[in-house]
Amino acid sequence: MNLVDNAAKFTPDGGRIWLVTKRSGDECELTIADNGIGIGSESLPDIFTLFTQGKRSLDRRQGGLGIGLALVKNLVELHGGSIRAFSKGLETGVNSSFACRCSRRRPSLMTLRPRTNGAPMSAIEFLVVDDHVGSATSVSARF
Repeated sequence: MNLVDNAAKFTPDGGRIWLVTKRSGDECELTIADNGIGIGSESLPDIFTLFTQGKRSLDRRQGGLGIGLALVKNLVELHGGSIRAFSKGLETGVNSSFACRCSRRRPSLMTLRPRTNGAPMSAIEFLVVDDHVGSATSVSARF
């Protein structure tokens, strides 16, 4: 969701966003690409680092907190996958893309463990964090 949201945020009206899936043996790859503003070459090596943001101009109001891509990378890696970012640079007219590779094998189901006091868990609690109130509300409403 974060990768698609970023593609929409940094692609001007009339631009294009592509979602492409490929399967290879036990792995699948999801690529999200756009023909938006691109990613500066100086930003690309650190794009998945927490609190990293590209340069902003006065008219660039799309910036967030610099948490989203770091979170995406951590979640993908926790599931045994990998993610890479590609771009030819800012304002080159060439798209930016993010390729996420994961195993196609189903993970084993987690079993709910009793709480430390021995009482079984009746629900799973989670925290939704997003710098966009509408997105946070939407994601929270699904659960």
